[in-house]
Amino acid sequence: NLSEDEKNRLALMFNMAPRLADAYRIKNDFLTVIRSSSSQEGRKRLTEWLFSVEVMDLPEFHDCTKAYHNWYREILNSMDVPWTNGFIEGCNNKTKVLKRVSVKPPRGLNCGSGHETISQNLKYLSCSPREVFDTLGDGQKWSKVCK
Repeated sequence: NLSEDEKNRLALMFNMAPRLADAYRIKNDFLTVIRSSSSQEGRKRLTEWLFSVEVMDLPEFHDCTKAYHNWYREILNSMDVPWTNGFIEGCNNKTKVLKRVSVKPPRGLNCGSGHETISQNLKYLSCSPREVFDTLGDGQKWSKVCK
């Protein structure tokens, strides 16, 4: 669902970087794989997709194809059930980010000794996730949190 302007910009980028065009095509082809309605259909699509990625030999996709080969059966099984653990993984990630930023601010910011404790940064935990990510690059907000 790209606009004409976006399509023109993509065409320009693809002319300048043909490997980028291959990567974009691989990404779009993968969308058809994950939208398979059953593991039988998915098996055919995933096998074809893996083959095409390996033929293109883009180093950026080597780890990806290795993971798909290692988890092949599990990936196909996921196409037969209507649920995922994505919500739980999102909660786990949020918890890890909050833990990380509550113990110590990002490197490079002058915010005390750099060994602040959770209790010193506890008020930061009351921030919404959006505020957490908005604050990561703003030294002024961090200095308020650490005082």
